[in-house]
Amino acid sequence: GNIDLGVGDNEDVYSRTQAEMILKDFFLKNTPTNFTIIHKGESTMNVVYRIGILKTKEGKSYRITFNMKKINEQFQIHQMQIEEN
Repeated sequence: GNIDLGVGDNEDVYSRTQAEMILKDFFLKNTPTNFTIIHKGESTMNVVYRIGILKTKEGKSYRITFNMKKINEQFQIHQMQIEEN
């Protein structure tokens, strides 16, 4: 399955392998120090979503939104957005 991934102004649909490489690169440049979920919910289409704030060692703050679907009894992220806060 693919993932709809947005990091800053770049948003596209990627394979899970491509998305993993993009996120790995993001976290190499932005070392997490804290992540706090500020909102959570579930839509009528069984999509679970979370919104959180990521603080980094570099002094930046990012708002991260991700949607998950339950597939074979496991939640999988199918959409993720990372925006500077």
